[in-house]
Amino acid sequence: MLKKIIRQLFTLDIKKEKIHNEQHNVDIEKYNIPKGDIQTIITPDLNGQKDLILTKWYFNVGDKVKHGDIICDIQNDKVVMEFETFFNGKIIYQCNINTELTEKTEICKIEGV
Repeated sequence: MLKKIIRQLFTLDIKKEKIHNEQHNVDIEKYNIPKGDIQTIITPDLNGQKDLILTKWYFNVGDKVKHGDIICDIQNDKVVMEFETFFNGKIIYQCNINTELTEKTEICKIEGV
């Protein structure tokens, strides 16, 4: 009985995600990196924010991530930002915590699986 309930819960989550994607015309395939290809994630242009530091990782090297996952926190004395990935894949490299980030600093690499 418990297995049946758990199965129904997970099925509902999958159905909800599918309905959400259909309603918002989300093309999931465009977020997939071809198997073996690597995407480098760099610090975005944050309108002149200075003294940015990567303060927390939510995933580790080897973990799989998907589009929309919050992967790390970036902050300075004025703001804390959650940084999300736009890709589906596996993290194969991360910069160190407390790394000072400038524009176009390599944050992580994600490999298609």
